[in-house]
Amino acid sequence: MRIGYARVSKEEQKEQLQLDALNKYACDKIYQEKVSGASKLRPEFEHIKEMIRKGIELVIWNIDGTGRPGAG
Repeated sequence: MRIGYARVSKEEQKEQLQLDALNKYACDKIYQEKVSGASKLRPEFEHIKEMIRKGIELVIWNIDGTGRPGAG
């Protein structure tokens, strides 16, 4: 199974570029959220971390999508 994750920091930002890339990579499920990378509250990303098991591939368009270093 291949899981995608898309995140933008601000409400006015659009995640379509990320979603297009994740769909092109044939993700089975894509989780997305609009929340600052500095925020410790990223419920979709926390959910993904709980799901990751052997055989599950996590696809993130840009490593910045996981948050800022030292955050969370």
